[in-house]
Amino acid sequence: MKLLRPDDLPRFSRETVFRTPPFASCAAFLVFTLLAAGTQAFLWTQGLWWIAILFIPMWLLVLPALFTAARDSFTADNWVLRAGAEGLMLQLRSYANRHFPRDCETVVYLAWEEVAGASGFLERQRLPRGLHSAVGVERRHRILELELGTDTEELRQAILRERERKAPKIGISRSKSSHYPVTVVSPGVVRVAFGGLSPGLDRALEILGERAPCKRELRRLDVDWEGLEGRELERFIVRLYREGDTLSADSIVQRRYGVSLIEARDYVERLARESL
Repeated sequence: MKLLRPDDLPRFSRETVFRTPPFASCAAFLVFTLLAAGTQAFLWTQGLWWIAILFIPMWLLVLPALFTAARDSFTADNWVLRAGAEGLMLQLRSYANRHFPRDCETVVYLAWEEVAGASGFLERQRLPRGLHSAVGVERRHRILELELGTDTEELRQAILRERERKAPKIGISRSKSSHYPVTVVSPGVVRVAFGGLSPGLDRALEILGERAPCKRELRRLDVDWEGLEGRELERFIVRLYREGDTLSADSIVQRRYGVSLIEARDYVERLARESL
């Protein structure tokens, strides 16, 4: 295992790159742009110019962010996994954070001999939809799980540094995506978020199966936060926090313990620190 800076990556022969298709970000930008233009035109033609003016700050806030996401999806930093004849690489940093310093080690290189096994699973999570709603929200995730025959502590520390890294200031603002595609769930076990990537999880398992023991059939897991108790619930909260879903982690704590948002965030962060 070797940690690399994003500008120092080796070239793989017969390489397959798994990335987010740019069309998804472009479609979101175009749809929202048309929505904004249509809404403003309708309000002006109806004489509701004062409401149209009130909407302008929202458009100015959301549209630049969507444009940036669409633009960045075409860059060379938009990838999560690269597999070639020599080994594979995992990207610890979301391409949405490509404006962060590039002198940080945010890529891990693994030789094929270090990969002891691989499997994939489809996870369905039931999460709260806010503090008072009785209806939950259901999310589905496609996840690649790697078993490594090497010490993963250095990788875990690199992921932790990336999550705690402060966003650089651009103009008068700072922006940071909370999406972290790679997590170390236990010593020697690494999970890669594969939702929305192309090629898909099946292709990744096919490639990995040529080099390491691999379970091609996807497992199915159901996780309902209301059915979790004690340490199991705490581990799930910490996992959501480390995967960047801080809102769901906070909501679970608020719903379960009846605390304020600030108290919930402090509790979640304390759990995350104690589980290091």
